[in-house]
Amino acid sequence: IGIIAVALIPGILWMLFYTIDQMSDSEFDKKCGIVNLAIKFLEYDFPISRYVEFGYLSVIIFHMYLILNNILPPQSLISIASIPLAFATILCVDKNPKKGGMMALASCGLYVLLLNMGFIL
Repeated sequence: IGIIAVALIPGILWMLFYTIDQMSDSEFDKKCGIVNLAIKFLEYDFPISRYVEFGYLSVIIFHMYLILNNILPPQSLISIASIPLAFATILCVDKNPKKGGMMALASCGLYVLLLNMGFIL
């Protein structure tokens, strides 16, 4: 169960990136009849950045939960060093989805890389 729980962290981060990536193609996808998570989010008058913000917050809270339950070592908390990049993603995603997607991919990769480094430390 612990392995599956830890795997949720990169899974949620990847979902955030993929949703932002889909958002940039949403107009074309709508014309083709494709329905994805980004299109569903854009149907509501609510900025996509708030969904992304909630996703990052969920990851951090879940990460803390895993540490408190001795599933992850406390050293894995070094991954919060990627939070400034996550904040930059949140600020950028509504104005420039392509740039926001690249920043989300970088923050996802950095978070997981630092998380893994926490196992070595």
